[in-house]
Amino acid sequence: MGPAFSHSYCAAEALLESLALKQSDYAPQPYASLESLTEDFLAGHLASTLLPVENVIEGSVRLVWDALETIPESFLKNVVLVEFTFAIHHSLLVTETWKGLPQTQVVMSHPQALAQCRRWVQTHCAADLTWAPTASTSEAAFQLSELFKSDPLAASETAVLAHSTLTSHTGLRLAVPDCSDLAGNQTRFLWLQQPGQTPGQANLVTPSISDWKTTYILSVVDRPGALVEALQCFQSAGINLSRIESRPSRSQLGEYLFYLDAVHTNPAESSKLLEALVCDVSQHTRTLKSLGPYPCL
Repeated sequence: MGPAFSHSYCAAEALLESLALKQSDYAPQPYASLESLTEDFLAGHLASTLLPVENVIEGSVRLVWDALETIPESFLKNVVLVEFTFAIHHSLLVTETWKGLPQTQVVMSHPQALAQCRRWVQTHCAADLTWAPTASTSEAAFQLSELFKSDPLAASETAVLAHSTLTSHTGLRLAVPDCSDLAGNQTRFLWLQQPGQTPGQANLVTPSISDWKTTYILSVVDRPGALVEALQCFQSAGINLSRIESRPSRSQLGEYLFYLDAVHTNPAESSKLLEALVCDVSQHTRTLKSLGPYPCL
């Protein structure tokens, strides 16, 4: 998960609570950056991790999807435990000497948070504002707390975008509860787990969970209609696609991988349909990997 008290960290706490799991049983290990977290999980240094994969405002988290594409097919099928959607509220945190919004010259936060609040900040803060990206929203809050100790004047013209829980750990105060450009800001997370670890998916999922997804990562030959032929397989099977996205293959300019999220029922009911679907799609693709199935909480 992300650094302590970041949105990823708070999402992990909410996920464990929703599944009635004790946080103490999973020894959460905050990471300074998403890059190092993803790399350590793929290298097998972590038993499990919670990674952000898509945001309502900024779209897919490309770093994570590019990393998942490199995982062998045999691992991909079982790596995702659950999908978890978490509401994101970027709060504006300030010091006790803060001069107010019109005098705010610097806003610090993770690049994703800055991008998700850009219009709000530009509307309310100083016109010659400086954007100060940090490795995480938590780091921004702790940096401002330290700045207040060394340079109260500079701190009085600085604010951070972070989770409101950081007010209890940094001495900062809450100025604005939510600065997101769009109401209903949410981030989609995937709980990933190394093979053979506990708890298994079967121990987490109840029969009441009816919404499931499987993510397919595919490439097609370079000819007219090749992608359409692959997509028609989903239509013929009556399976809805909630996301279609292309990413560079990173091997040759003009070559792309296509990421498809297929929505379906519990695998106990749809396993045969999904098996037939893979057989059909593979006839129209050059490469095909499947991530899942996984339940959506």
